[in-house]
Amino acid sequence: MPIALELTVTSLAENADTTSATKIAGIVITETDGDTNDVTLSGADAASFEVSGTTLKLKSGVSADYETKNTYSIRLSVADESNATYEEVFVITVIDLVATSIYDML
Repeated sequence: MPIALELTVTSLAENADTTSATKIAGIVITETDGDTNDVTLSGADAASFEVSGTTLKLKSGVSADYETKNTYSIRLSVADESNATYEEVFVITVIDLVATSIYDML
């Protein structure tokens, strides 16, 4: 039975290259009976992310920009072979990077 979920990282730097899906965090599942688990993603900002196995990724083409949106809220749900479930809401914080030139501020 799944009893806990954890993200290995809960922040991401703004303006990351997202020409392909970008790994944000590992998803750690605490499971009491050793079953195989399926993770699903939902929540207010789920459309910006995808889950691949136990990896949370920022979708290809999604640009995290601190000045536009500084947090994302997602819900991860896990179900095991016995249909036992657990879910948790996570807030992912976008890290504001300091502009290094006048062109970065335009």
